[in-house]
Amino acid sequence: MQTLLKLLGFFITILFLIKCSDQKNKHTVNQNQISDDSLAIKIKEARSSRTDKALRYELLEQSLAEIEDIDSDSTKSSYYSKIPYAFYKLNDSIQFMNHVMKALELSKKAKDSMAIADLYWDLGNYYDDLNVSDSSYYYYNEAYQVFESQDSISKSAKMLLNMAIIQKNIKDYTSSEGTTIKALERFKLIDDNRRVYSCYNNLGLILAELDDYERSFFYYNRALEYLEKLDQKNISSKAISYNNIGNLLRKQGKYEEAIDNYENGIELDSLFIKDPRSYALLLDNLGYAKLQLGDTSKLPDLFIKS
Repeated sequence: MQTLLKLLGFFITILFLIKCSDQKNKHTVNQNQISDDSLAIKIKEARSSRTDKALRYELLEQSLAEIEDIDSDSTKSSYYSKIPYAFYKLNDSIQFMNHVMKALELSKKAKDSMAIADLYWDLGNYYDDLNVSDSSYYYYNEAYQVFESQDSISKSAKMLLNMAIIQKNIKDYTSSEGTTIKALERFKLIDDNRRVYSCYNNLGLILAELDDYERSFFYYNRALEYLEKLDQKNISSKAISYNNIGNLLRKQGKYEEAIDNYENGIELDSLFIKDPRSYALLLDNLGYAKLQLGDTSKLPDLFIKS
């Protein structure tokens, strides 16, 4: 009987130790999760332009120290790949280039395809800001190839649109049209109406440059239709569309219709406050359209006001 009691006590002790071990493991997992979440929050805050600039640098310094202590290559890559963009948003090109190259090296070591593609995207943005079209296009294309291989429709489509805009800007209109249509097809698949608008707008600009006024007008109007499908008000985008349609009509000598579109843009709710740049552009183009029509009644006031 005593032997039986001893065996029973032994098993109870073992079960208790296992239970304690389970609780300890669960606690450790929770603590790690809390730590990971806090790091993600720090990086997110550091990437936000709404955060105070000095605080953003402080958060980045803290985040880099925490990332350095992570043992797992894949986890380290996941966090570190988000750091360069924070420096990009801070317009700190030295720190951006320093960290983007280190992040790429780490992501390649960890074979983290999505992180690699995101970093190529960052580099594409960086060179695009510097108007270095060949380098920007190269990195957008590199990102596109990876996103495409990972079946990331949204991100691959964004890279196509970025490349299409570069092609348009360097006057490779035929290539830009084809690339834009490829992006458009993908954005429609995922109901990204905001970027469907951007694609139609880009197509309108391309066809206007090719003097295909009928198709350009069609695409500009399609762009406006997709703007209406969005929940939020897109005053700036609508102003740009009215300006583009006005320019197209003015190019054809249809000055009165052009004036109507410029005025539609100018009359958008609080455009002067929300987007003074577009407001000034519309005023300037309105002035030229009136001048070409021979109406000098509001000149030079329109040019001065713009």
